[in-house]
Amino acid sequence: MIDEYFAYFDEVLAFTDFISLNQISKKRIDDYSGIIKGQLQFGEYQLDLIEVIFLFNNPEKKKKKYSYHFMDKNKSLIFRYDNAMHHPKLESFPHHKHTSKKVAESKEPDIQTVLKEIKDYLKDT
Repeated sequence: MIDEYFAYFDEVLAFTDFISLNQISKKRIDDYSGIIKGQLQFGEYQLDLIEVIFLFNNPEKKKKKYSYHFMDKNKSLIFRYDNAMHHPKLESFPHHKHTSKKVAESKEPDIQTVLKEIKDYLKDT
């Protein structure tokens, strides 16, 4: 099961034509769990990411931990999705999105959603 998830992740990256550097590593823990982490570059922009995946508990909740931190060349935050346990008052707790101005409710994104948001951001800059 984890191998299929890794293949899905790789396929999404392979079909993303605006990635200028891919430094992603994957670690298989067992048939149902693994870790994906690293950086993707988009010219002067960077996405740091980590996904800790456990597929045996509930197929709807794949990620035990995740963070997608998108920043500019000065390492200034543009946005970050994560499920750190530090905003318990949000209705979507523990899922949330940071921007330079606020923390907002969010659903758990997948890599495809994050890359689409980055593409839209880059198109508007």
